[in-house]
Amino acid sequence: MNENASIKINTGSRSPAVTFKAQGGQLVIRVAKSSEEAKAIAGKAAVKTRAKAKASRAILRALDDLLDEETRDRSGFLQGDVPAKLRTELGELAKAGGKTLTALFLDLIDEWVDPNTGRPRLKRRANGSTYDKWPGIRRYVGEAGPVHNEAKTAKTLSRLQVEVGPKVVAAVEGRLIGSRVSKGLFLTAAGLDIIERHKAE
Repeated sequence: MNENASIKINTGSRSPAVTFKAQGGQLVIRVAKSSEEAKAIAGKAAVKTRAKAKASRAILRALDDLLDEETRDRSGFLQGDVPAKLRTELGELAKAGGKTLTALFLDLIDEWVDPNTGRPRLKRRANGSTYDKWPGIRRYVGEAGPVHNEAKTAKTLSRLQVEVGPKVVAAVEGRLIGSRVSKGLFLTAAGLDIIERHKAE
């Protein structure tokens, strides 16, 4: 896509026009709003963290829909670009174990979040307090960064999609948005983790 290209969607009289523009390594989205409305939304986004995260997830899901040719509901799919070599290795690992790619990732994520509720699993400290089992996301993806960036530079990233359910997707996206980590980088880190665990076994 040309970096200067833009797409304007006329959403009708009740909804604002939305303009998308590729600018360098970013996607700029402009929404036509009155000055008062724009200031009100920006102000609320600055103080209402939960609402902002919810809106961010909705926008990211909508952008994924623009990239997909199919129109079926993908709310329960966790998807992102990972190194093609890693995707192949995971596919071979799944096949050897009689599993699917989804099962491999669910086995891992199940340690951190209850797939039925989307709530984090808790662990109790010696003093009786509890904390969730999620790893620190930035630390977790640390070693995967160079692997993902190398494949990105070499243009060998491949789309990975696993159907883990809407509640798991929401739980994962909530952590990623808060840490400013892409789904592709997270899936790369999780994939490397899965492979390392199976090697250890």
